[in-house]
Amino acid sequence: MKLILVRHGETVANRRHILQGQTHGKLTAEGVSQADKVAGFLASFDVDICFTSDLRRAVDTAAIVALKHPRMRIVKDIRLRERYLGEIQGRKIPADWDGTGHYESAEPVPELYERVKSFVSYILTSHPDQVILIVSHGITLKILLSVCLGYDALQFPEIEDLKNGSVSILEQNPESLLFKLVDSNRTF
Repeated sequence: MKLILVRHGETVANRRHILQGQTHGKLTAEGVSQADKVAGFLASFDVDICFTSDLRRAVDTAAIVALKHPRMRIVKDIRLRERYLGEIQGRKIPADWDGTGHYESAEPVPELYERVKSFVSYILTSHPDQVILIVSHGITLKILLSVCLGYDALQFPEIEDLKNGSVSILEQNPESLLFKLVDSNRTF
């Protein structure tokens, strides 16, 4: 199994340094361009299926990629949504932001980890030996990397922040359920 992880293209809120959480967001012209460049990069991959967050910024990114991959089916999965950020959702990103904070009514990181872990378990059993494109969000993708690399829930800040429109590639280790990272945070 190969996983190709794509962080959605830049949004208006990204440009304004606003925490989006589970709001939909709107791609900027740069975000559309990033998604188009990702599609070009992925031309050499035979993607079997694309799973995307159901939030518009991820769905729109996946749809742009699919324009150059017409046989690729897109499946929305709410487990790939960004972390719900409670009281700070829609506010400016704090200077000390790393995604781990405990905020009033925010989704706890261990719950996000379990949500993403259930998605990874699902694709391991339902799509073995396939090339899977996953379009999602910064924190959620770092958690997904944590699950696939065998880290615990609170180790995800150790993973490099993923840039908008970036591609990271994981290949499953044939002797275990873990993956190895073969390309990380590639931008175009």
